[in-house]
Amino acid sequence: MSKISINEQFIKAVSYLIDNDIVKKKRFLAQELGCSPQIFSEILNGRMNVQLVMLQNLFDHYNISYDFIFKGEGVIINFTENKDNNYVLSKRDNSIKADCPSCKEKDRTIDSQADTIALLKEKVESLKEKISALESRPAPAPDSYRQTA
Repeated sequence: MSKISINEQFIKAVSYLIDNDIVKKKRFLAQELGCSPQIFSEILNGRMNVQLVMLQNLFDHYNISYDFIFKGEGVIINFTENKDNNYVLSKRDNSIKADCPSCKEKDRTIDSQADTIALLKEKVESLKEKISALESRPAPAPDSYRQTA
């Protein structure tokens, strides 16, 4: 399937999500797919091609069918039948974590901050123990008068 056809299928899938109130706003969907609203608009208007990472996010977040996007066949969304014979969105078991540099940097920052918080908690506990020890000591006797020479 050509890039143009994949874009057309992507636009159909997005329209389906919005028309069926699965997604309320295009802006929110753009964020979920990992792009700016401006780029998303360009793609929906056929002036840009959809990016692979956006397709992957579409598959992961909304369970859009690979066959629908890449082959132009089958259902748009994969549904499964639950125990009450109702059809619900099926979730993928193989969720993929974004492998982007900014995500990794944020993770490192969060880990560093968590380490700093742990060290500060230890210091606070240590200081509390020192304060408790100082408070439990008897008060020092007042200095007696000093004799001057």
